[in-house]
Amino acid sequence: MNQLNPNQLIRAIQAFTSPLSRKLKIILQRAALVRAGYRGKRRLLQLQVEGDQTLADIEHLEPFGFTSHPLNGAEAVALSFNGNGSHTVALLIGDARYRLEVAEGETAIYNQQGDKVHIRADRSIEIQSANKVLVNAPELYCSGVIRAQDVISHSNVSLINHQHNETNGATTHKANPS
Repeated sequence: MNQLNPNQLIRAIQAFTSPLSRKLKIILQRAALVRAGYRGKRRLLQLQVEGDQTLADIEHLEPFGFTSHPLNGAEAVALSFNGNGSHTVALLIGDARYRLEVAEGETAIYNQQGDKVHIRADRSIEIQSANKVLVNAPELYCSGVIRAQDVISHSNVSLINHQHNETNGATTHKANPS
């Protein structure tokens, strides 16, 4: 049996392990989002991975009940089954450009415009919207006090600046907001 010198042994090990090494490198990869689109209910992505390689029609897998349409330039984690780039999915997509800083144990849902729902460690929930918050439900129930910094209205009638006609023909006074 021929003995290998140390250099020959290293080259032999590298030749033996290089196909496995290549597959391991492409199983999980960081990627940049180039484009997102839809085919039916499936969101398909175009990703750019290491070496400027472009992957197209990559399905974006999301947890049940949560969805988002990421912006171009966001970062993704791409998983290639069996180390085969032809069967790749995107598991997570994040965008540090818009990420909120939250304290340990806190959770937030946010968008690139700064709108957010922030569940805080002190057990309060902050909802911030630049436009409006729409609650579409047949009934809205609150077990505590409702306070408004501005006017509350119903059908464009202010709860502060309105009057009622009494049954005797008199008119009630406007509400005292104190």
